[in-house]
Amino acid sequence: MPQTTSVRNWLSRNEWMVPVARSFSSFFYLGPWREPMVGLMTKVHSARKVSTGGRSAIVDMDRTTCADRLRRTGFSGTFRFSPELIDRVMAEIPRDFSGRESNIHSKSPAVRSIMYDPGVIELVTDYLGVAPEVYQSELIAINRQNRRQIETGVTCTKQFHYDVSDFRALTLFVYLNDVEADGGAHVVIPSTHRSLTLSRYRSRYLDYKEALDRYGEERMVTITGGKGTAFLEDLVNWHKRSVTNRARYSLSVTYTINRRFTQ
Repeated sequence: MPQTTSVRNWLSRNEWMVPVARSFSSFFYLGPWREPMVGLMTKVHSARKVSTGGRSAIVDMDRTTCADRLRRTGFSGTFRFSPELIDRVMAEIPRDFSGRESNIHSKSPAVRSIMYDPGVIELVTDYLGVAPEVYQSELIAINRQNRRQIETGVTCTKQFHYDVSDFRALTLFVYLNDVEADGGAHVVIPSTHRSLTLSRYRSRYLDYKEALDRYGEERMVTITGGKGTAFLEDLVNWHKRSVTNRARYSLSVTYTINRRFTQ
């Protein structure tokens, strides 16, 4: 059995260790040695290349603005994929889809087209400093008939959180249907990926009220848009999902500087 799967199974049987493991992971990847490790990884993988195929399917992007925002804030702002490509993704969802599917790119050529889109890979490479590894892809549906949301009727999830995938990582999100502010929209507080205090190593969660007091509502960016709306984000930024009673389909792809996903 692969080592990663063994660790997950062990943690599922010893839930009290999950916060400890998360704290250790946060400190390991985000500690004071983070930038030297990023520098080392960019040198080690400098010859790595990613095959991007044909033309970009992005139909609306200011590449310069997105790249600048990413470098400054860890959030690109929005751009858009062609509706035709999004329709192909939806048509390729497996019939046994239960609401969450990891590594969906192994079953969907359309998802692979998004994952290796030249415009995306260019931005990711610029941010990471080296051609990326793909850590994982994930398709998530909220409020399908067989997956109701726990927080029904609440305006937004109560806590922000952050995620750690590598010494430096970037995640692409794509809305596969129209998403309004109260329709499960993603919320991010840009530039908070640089505020790595000791308290952040202890916990990956931040209460909404505390976030409001600390950063102010004006710092919180709620990302809305029609199907095909996409954005790149360093998930060490505080982020969360607003709650909805409507269906929301989204695709995410995480790119890393060194780490590969192991089943």
